[in-house]
Amino acid sequence: MDYTHKIRILVVDDHEIMRDGLRALIHRQPFMEVVGEAATGADAIEFASRLSPDVVLMDYTMPKMDGVEASSTILRQQPSIKILMVAASMSRHAIDSAISSGIHGLMLKDSTFDELTTAVRAVYNNETYFCSKIMNAVAGTYAHRLNDDSIANGWTLKEREQDILRHLSNGMSSKQIARQINISPKTVDACRRQIMNKLRIDSIAGLVKFAIREGLTTL
Repeated sequence: MDYTHKIRILVVDDHEIMRDGLRALIHRQPFMEVVGEAATGADAIEFASRLSPDVVLMDYTMPKMDGVEASSTILRQQPSIKILMVAASMSRHAIDSAISSGIHGLMLKDSTFDELTTAVRAVYNNETYFCSKIMNAVAGTYAHRLNDDSIANGWTLKEREQDILRHLSNGMSSKQIARQINISPKTVDACRRQIMNKLRIDSIAGLVKFAIREGLTTL
């Protein structure tokens, strides 16, 4: 995949060994670079404001201010920044809280670095990325929380819109969806916006939750 510039990354983790490891691995990637490192949520907010990174790799658990609070503040101040949260483990409540903060992806620290680079590319391209363990937890949380209004709204979607929502919630990019159903990526993006308007959902994470509730995923 071609990029007009390297993806500029701010690494946030209260453990120096984690920051060192991520920096070393990212340094090997031709399409990514670390532009800053922070050990606290407060520093993350300051560095994000000063450096304007493309993507923040945000640790979930930090002293004083956790990753959720720091992410909420960063996104309120700079909504164009993409935040990929990384955690050693997360409860279902913690996942829900993280998603509600507006972040663009969730990863566990036992994921491979290859998957992390895939996630970075995804959020950089305005997509949402959850690792498989997080997706399974999200499915368990939301599968039985059916809401009559959302069901009614969901089935006002046309067949193509349901197809696009299904592929989107399974982690496919606009280009991948376009190839799958033989339309242009621009048409996919336009349909996605139309779906969000119909369902009154303002984020990709919200669409994923809706698709899980309605059984449109293949998890």
